[in-house]
Formats: sequence, structure tokens, C-alpha cells
Amino acid sequence: MTKDLNTDTLSQFDRQLEILCSYNLQVPCNPQGEFAASGFKILLQSLSSTKISDSLRGSYHVIHLKKWKEYAQREFNEMGRINRLRLESLVALSDEEMYRTMYEGLLLFDINPEDAPALGVQEKTGKFDENGKPVMRSIAFDIFKKGAIHGIEGLERFLPSASIKGEAGMDAHLEQEFSGTDLVSYFKQDSGNMIKSLTTIGSLGGIGHKPDSDMDAQVIINTNPEFQFSWNDADFLVALIANVMESFYENYLRNALTAEERREFKLTATETLKQKCGTGLSEEEQRVIEFIFASSYRWELRKLIQDHLRQRPAEEQKRLFMSAVVTTLKKFPDCEDLLAPLNNFFSFIKKSGGDLHKKSFPYSLKKFNKEKVLNWLVDFYCNSFLDEAGTHQILWRYAVVNNMSPDSLPEEKKRSCFLSSLTNNSQLSLLLNEFFDHLSSQVAYASRANVSEAIQVLKQHFSTHNLVLDEGLEKQIMSKLEIRYSSRMVKLIETFSDAQAQEIEAEIEYPFHLKIQQAEAYLTKKYPTTEIHFFTNILRKQRNGQHTPFLVSPEGSMAYALMLNDFLLNPAVMICGITPMPFDLPKNFKVLSSIGVFPEGEWTLKQNLVAEYITKDLAVETEGEDEQEKKKPPVNLQILQEETESFVLGKLPNWGEIIIPREMFLGHALPIFLRESEKISHRNLPKALLNCWWLEMIVCIDREDDLPTSLTRLLWNPEGRNFIRDQRKGPLIDAIMKMEQDYPALQLDPWWLKFTEMLVRFESYEQDDEEEPDFELNTLSETQKNIVFCFAQHMRISDIINF
Repeated sequence: MTKDLNTDTLSQFDRQLEILCSYNLQVPCNPQGEFAASGFKILLQSLSSTKISDSLRGSYHVIHLKKWKEYAQREFNEMGRINRLRLESLVALSDEEMYRTMYEGLLLFDINPEDAPALGVQEKTGKFDENGKPVMRSIAFDIFKKGAIHGIEGLERFLPSASIKGEAGMDAHLEQEFSGTDLVSYFKQDSGNMIKSLTTIGSLGGIGHKPDSDMDAQVIINTNPEFQFSWNDADFLVALIANVMESFYENYLRNALTAEERREFKLTATETLKQKCGTGLSEEEQRVIEFIFASSYRWELRKLIQDHLRQRPAEEQKRLFMSAVVTTLKKFPDCEDLLAPLNNFFSFIKKSGGDLHKKSFPYSLKKFNKEKVLNWLVDFYCNSFLDEAGTHQILWRYAVVNNMSPDSLPEEKKRSCFLSSLTNNSQLSLLLNEFFDHLSSQVAYASRANVSEAIQVLKQHFSTHNLVLDEGLEKQIMSKLEIRYSSRMVKLIETFSDAQAQEIEAEIEYPFHLKIQQAEAYLTKKYPTTEIHFFTNILRKQRNGQHTPFLVSPEGSMAYALMLNDFLLNPAVMICGITPMPFDLPKNFKVLSSIGVFPEGEWTLKQNLVAEYITKDLAVETEGEDEQEKKKPPVNLQILQEETESFVLGKLPNWGEIIIPREMFLGHALPIFLRESEKISHRNLPKALLNCWWLEMIVCIDREDDLPTSLTRLLWNPEGRNFIRDQRKGPLIDAIMKMEQDYPALQLDPWWLKFTEMLVRFESYEQDDEEEPDFELNTLSETQKNIVFCFAQHMRISDIINF
């Protein structure tokens, strides 16, 4: 079950065949060897069509696609522009040691020559030799680990050219620092590029940047497969089988083992992990090793399950896989046409025939008739509309009238009884509205015409009962069908993609953890005035709001992850890497783009290699002109059209969503407040209070009907701030606007946006509702005054004054 990480050279067909064969090895009751592989080849060749991708593309309306395309280009341009300007600011504000730390960090993560010797650092021992010179000692750091990933995509995209070339640039520094070694020769070579970017978090590059600011750097990794080819129907079959396998392992661990066996499996997997990955870990890390290396732990558990499975009789194995097949197919009614190919993979279930189809697709509308729809309505009435007491009462009344026992009623009589009951129910209209909504969640998108017919059939059947159905009901149901179809298939894709990612992670987690650890220790010892911390963020986890393991880093706590998910997206300064997919595009659309559902030629985004900004030169005084008549040079708009890069939308890294439900913030408010209180011991109380007020604003001040305020969204749309959108007035507002006119870079700073947004929203609620708020210093609420004070402390204005 070893995962091959180098699959870029495989054709689409070969890749599909490789994955099918790897899954087949995990199904011992299936035929194995060359005989199975030959059958899989025929199976895959029969599914070279693109019916499913075409259907998914067709489920999106042209008007929506046009709007998203225009928006995507705007956001993509803005993210690139903002990041280049902010990185220029970071470079301008950094001292020499931070430069060196940054340059050498890029080198260490871009290369990994496993045979290279350890890197040494000289430090003083505190002793002196006979000549009075300090005695030095060398400390070695074994950074380059076997199996550690390396290679940064877009290594030089954002760094200003002056930071790369020239005597003080990165190239010259690295050549000098590592002269006598082969390390620089490996630098900038194409080597897989699983590292998508290095980003800094915090105040670096902004108005809160201070000489002693920490350099907290996120190493952003994408472990999900990057699909070279647009998916055909065979790819969807492979993904469906992957979903079956995930369901099988989950069910096996939960239901096929005794409690004692399950406990033993987990202990054994943990101990195996400690033996393989324990070296180099602290005692605290070893105690939670199964959480730090979650994918490796998952891999060890699955190997134990495989060994246990092979000891079971073949018939029992088949039963377990059959259960997983049924469970999976029920989740994906749109995969009805893949049932026959699925049966060819799990060859032992062919005997089930129609019985499997009936169990897996109970709401199939391929053969439409009125009786089927009425039976579904009766089932929905009994299971979702009535409680157990109500169901019993209806049967009891019917049995009494017909001189029968409720238990002796035949099935047909029961259905007739319930149909009569719902027909005469005063809430029939509500029942039908809810039933049609339920139906749209259960049937395949391909059956939408039959759903429309079912609506008309039931309307006609109950036409004499004064139905009051929702206005535009059929249009609503069709829209929900489209959305649910897209969401189901995205879930199918994500489960497959994440399963592949976790297999890769099982290979790389441990060596890369050690490399991160050693690289941080090396740079910290070498450049002690720059406090540096490296954190690994795997995009698969980040998209789910999971960041650095919370058991070994408070920055990764489960509660704080909600705030990090927004703060670490665009507000992070990207030192190098590829701009991610536009955040505000719909999630389903982004996932479908990654598998090539939408044509690359139509969905290619462009980005300038340099920032687009207006250069304002100083006025040039002309002889003979008075002060008002000074000649001003024309404004120069720097747009280098010839220096642009093109990116296929679906090939961009997906950093996740910024639409975090307000309920999630509210549910985790207390842990977030507790997490912020920990900053007190680090002299960060002002920053902690600002974060707490931000959370309070999201859960208490934001209007319920609006999306929670997103710092990420405000960064590329500063006009979206409340006081600008609502055209608030007053001297304080005027002062903010004047500062932004004089210093345009302020709008690029997350902390400034955060400060100004909060400042005008924590107004005094003692004012008369009819009074027009007039923002003046003498009318500020106590909270607003505290916000100003904390922001000043965060910026250390006193330090600036003293300087």
C-alpha cells in the first residue's frame, strides 16, 4: 500500500488503472492479479465519455458564469496587486537579519539534498582562550531529511527584483553564505513544487511592523492531487469506488470490531507510529503523536484492518463491502448509471441485480409512474410528518372501522389508510411543499423532467383540496436540484481527493515535521535577533478550518481556527507562491473547476508581474510662475501589459472559504476569548482586546441577515467598510478619509482596516435613534476610546515619538 508520489508522467488512463488496482488489493474477495487488471482496462475504456462533466457544466446558468468570471478576474488582480505592494513594504521595513532569515528560509524549503552534510552555526561558549579571544563551538543542524518535500511554486513572483539581484540581493547573499557547498546549485530547480507559498502572519510589512517583530511564517502545502486532465466518466467511477472504500473502513472500525478490538487497534497503531516517527520529537509531541501525524496514524489503522479482514471468511468480507456499496450509493443518486460499472469492479455483487438497485436508489425516477410517487409521499408522511403515536392512532382508527386488528393489516391496506389520512389532513399543502423539497434532495439531477411531472401529477391528484403551494414552487425545486446535484458530486470528488491526499501525507508528515523543526532551530540560532517560527498548513486541513495541530501550538486551537481561517487567507503577506483561487467564488464551482469541468480556455486568469499603482511625482516649479501655477507632471499609471502571467482557474491552489457562519463564531466565542487572554503573558494585551472586540462585532453588531464581517474581504474591498457604505459623516470620518488619501498604503493594511471598521461601529448606544451620528472625539463611546488606545499601543506610537 505504498504511495507513489511521482505520478505526473502517467497518462490519464494509466493513472485511473493504477488507482483501481490499488483499491482492488484492499478487496481480498475480488479477483486479483493480471486477470483483474485486464478487466479494469476494458471497464475504463468503456467510460471514456464525458457525460457527467457535461451534465455538471450544464447545471450552471450562463448568466452566473459570466458574473463569476468577471468577478474572479477582478479579485485575482486585486490580490496580486495588494500582495506585491505589501511585500515591497515588508522589504522596506525589514532589517538585514530579517532579510537573511527570509532568503535562507526560501533556500532551505526549496531544496532537499538528502546527502548534504548538516549545516553548522558558530556560537560563543562563554570561555576565552589564552589570548583572550572567545572560544567558539559549532552546532550542527540536520535539516535535509530523507523523504521531506521541497520545491516552492512561484519562488520569485512577488519579491521585488532589487531583493533578488544585485550586491544586496538574495542571490548574492546565498552564494556568499553557502560558498563551498552545492546547495545553491539546487536552488530554483523544478522539484515537484508541493509547497504553494510561504506567508507571514501578524504585523510584518504593515503599520504595526516593529524592529523586534517576530517572523511567523506559514509553509502552505497542497497534498491533494492536481488533476492534469479534465475528468471523464471513468474518473467519476474511480472517485465513487474511493467513496465506497472510505465508507468500508469507517464502518469496519466502528461496527465490525468489538470495543476491545477497537481499543487494541488504536493502541497498536499509536505504538507503531512512535517506533517509526518518535525520534526527534519532544515528550509532549510523542504523547499526541496520533494527532500530529494523523494521516500516518490512519494508514497504520488501515493496515491493521486489512490484516483482520483477510482472516474473515470470504462471504463475510463480501457482506461488509456490500453494506459499504449500498451506503455510498444512497448518498449519490446521480451515480445510478455507474451501478453496472461498479458491479464490474466489485464482481461478487453482480448476483444481487435488481435488489441492489432497489436498495441503493430507492428514489429512482427512471421509470416514472403516479403510483410510485404516491407511495413516496405516503412514506414521507409516515416518517417525517407524523410521530410514532400519530402513526399508530391512524392505523388503529382504520382497523376499528373495518373490524380488523392493526397488526393484521396488509401492506396495501396500510398505504391506502395513510393516503386517505394525508389527503384529508388540514396541513396537506404544507406536507406537499415539504415533500417536494425532500424529493429534490433524493432524486438524480438527470430525472429533473420527471420531478417536474411528479409535481404536476400530485397537483392534479389533489386539485379539489384547495392547495396553497409556495409561489414559484417548481422553479424553486429545479434550482434546489441543481445546487444539490453540484454539492453531491463535489462531496464525491472531495472524499476521493482527500483520501489520495492523506496517503501522500502519510509518506511526508514525519520527515517534513523534522525539517521544519531543524530549519527553525538553525535560523533562530544563526540570527537570534529575528525570532522566527515556522508552521505547516496543509490546504486540505485549512479548507476545513484546521490549522497547526492545537495540541502542540496555541495558534492552532480549534476555537481560534475560526479567526485564523479569515486572518490567514489574504491578510497574510505572501513572500512567494501562487495567488490562490478567488475566495468569493462559490465553493462548488471552485472544486468542479479543479477537475476540468469548465474549459481552460474560457477560465484563464491573468495577473501583472508588477503592481499597478499611480506614481505621483513632486511638483516641478517653473520659472516665472507663482505658487498656484506650478507645473505638475502627468500621472504615470504603471501597467506593464506585456509582463503578465496566465493561470488556469482550476489549477490555482484552493485556500478555502471566508464565509464562516456567525453561529460558529458564537458557539466558540468563550474559547476564543480564553485563547486571547493567553496573550497577556506575552505583552500582547492591546492586540488581544482588538481581536475580542472584532469577535464581539461579528456576533453582536453585524446584522443577522448579512454575512459576518470578513477581514479578508475588506482587504480587497476597503469601500465595503460600514462607514463608507452607509456614508457616515463627522470630523472623525473626515480625518480617516484624509489619512487614506495622503497615505494610500493604509488601505492595504489589515490592522488599519480592522481598526477603522470597529472604531465607527462601537458607537454610543445612548444617542437618540433619530439623531444623526456625528463622529467627533468628544462624542466617542468608552469602547471607541479604548479601541483608539489599544490600536495606538499595538502600533507602539510612544516608540515612534521617542524615536
